[in-house]
Amino acid sequence: MTTPDDVTNFTRGDNVTLLCDVSGDVTDDVRVTWLKDGDSVVDGDRSVSEDRRLRLYDVRSTDSAEYTCEAVRRQQLAAASVTITVNGKLSIHLVKGKAAHAQMVVGGVLISLTLAVSP
Repeated sequence: MTTPDDVTNFTRGDNVTLLCDVSGDVTDDVRVTWLKDGDSVVDGDRSVSEDRRLRLYDVRSTDSAEYTCEAVRRQQLAAASVTITVNGKLSIHLVKGKAAHAQMVVGGVLISLTLAVSP
């Protein structure tokens, strides 16, 4: 399986395409299934599987998971997995004279920020 440049860390809002690279003598009758943390991925408004690709649109932290492609041909199974991590974007709106506070989790670490604008 390949990811864009084999990068596995993405930012919230990115679009991600995973490719299940199937090779061999005959690949026409191979059925590819995508799993997220062991559960089937269902096509929806933010994910589509087609042509052995899984496209994830507008990724969120809940899309962080292990993705597995299973290729089946004549009852023979091959599988490959990749874990992707989606990090959040942080934006803070500052008002002069008031402090702003924000927290976010990046790579499993809680980051807290306090910002203030001096008069």
